[in-house]
Amino acid sequence: MGSRDSEPAYSSLKADLPEAFQQELREKFDLRTEDILDTVRDPEMEDRLVLNGLELGFFQKYIPQSPAPYYMLVYGRRLGSKLQVNMAWKIRPNFHQDIHSPSPLDTLEEFARQYGLEISLAETRDRFFLNRTFVLENGSEGEGLRIHNPEGHEYVQQIFTRTSELEGKTVIECALAMCIDIDLYRSGMFTG
Repeated sequence: MGSRDSEPAYSSLKADLPEAFQQELREKFDLRTEDILDTVRDPEMEDRLVLNGLELGFFQKYIPQSPAPYYMLVYGRRLGSKLQVNMAWKIRPNFHQDIHSPSPLDTLEEFARQYGLEISLAETRDRFFLNRTFVLENGSEGEGLRIHNPEGHEYVQQIFTRTSELEGKTVIECALAMCIDIDLYRSGMFTG
């Protein structure tokens, strides 16, 4: 199974943030590339998750932007000497009662539970999966993965799974899975 580690390991990595991704983050979420990169280079809090060769890094930092300060939450996948940034979010300071103490993974879980769509993985339905393994009988009616989006909202999914066969069964190893409802996030994060 995987491990969760808070030991800093990313300050020397080069963050990979393709131009098209930077533009999308600017246009959809009003995120500045400098803030994302600064959060990765010099985070206030940092976590990492390692599972079967997959290494994910999670970073959190307070951005004192006036008139609306926020926390930047960034996560990505380590690929050799680079960190491929998968997503970044602005989190309002009052999102969590004490955002100074939860780790970036704890903040991400709370964020996904509040702004996420439900996902079914195997026969388990939740808004956030972290470091879970599911075993399906081959030929069973169990679902592999399904996103529940009854209102047809725009969303961003982050799903890191690996599927293998073992003794006639399908094994789904899930490092991280969540699906954020962008419509709910835009309407709620900075208006509530």
